[in-house]
Amino acid sequence: MATLVMNGWRLGRAEPPLSGCRSFRHEMDRLHKKRAEASRRVAKIGWAAVAGLALIAGGVVMAVMKTHEPSRGHGDGETYLDDFLEDLKRLDLEDEAQLNLAKARIDKERKLWKCTRIEGDIEDLRSKINSSLQTIKERTRRESSTALRPK
Repeated sequence: MATLVMNGWRLGRAEPPLSGCRSFRHEMDRLHKKRAEASRRVAKIGWAAVAGLALIAGGVVMAVMKTHEPSRGHGDGETYLDDFLEDLKRLDLEDEAQLNLAKARIDKERKLWKCTRIEGDIEDLRSKINSSLQTIKERTRRESSTALRPK
């Protein structure tokens, strides 16, 4: 029941108009159900969007973690770094072939040791290798120039 107001005059309580055989309450229930269904539909679309974004974010995180993976098939990353450092420390600083191989290996595996705890040690070893190679080259140049001089 509702109070009808017409041209500013209160007409009293009257029944709302009926549409066909349906009552006003039945029409309102139908409208509420439609609105509830629409709300549920929007909620489903929203949750589907959230799930899709979560999957995309998870995929991006997995891709990033895979590119920054330190081990790359060498087993445990930390053990590999330790072994890599030990191999470089065991170098003979007088053997030019070993030094060239070690220098090439350091350059080749730069992505594995860069930004890790052994980066400083590797940089120190690289500078030692470069200075040893320079010393060896100077020594061979001096020896070859001495051998060419007549006595």
